[in-house]
Amino acid sequence: MKRCAIYSRVSTSMQAEVEYNSCEAQRDRIMSYIKSREDLEFFKEYSDPGYSGGDLERPALKALLIES
Repeated sequence: MKRCAIYSRVSTSMQAEVEYNSCEAQRDRIMSYIKSREDLEFFKEYSDPGYSGGDLERPALKALLIES
């Protein structure tokens, strides 16, 4: 079985508050996918609400890269 980490991000605080586009909504969709697969298991969640995807200066992304 493969362990899966979830990473979610939205660029602005306003996007983070929109229900269908929030980090929580992204997490829910990803968790549904993981649960639908017998060969995957959830390991850990990382989230960067309000951080641009234009560079790698995102705390949760850095933690994910270090811990993986």
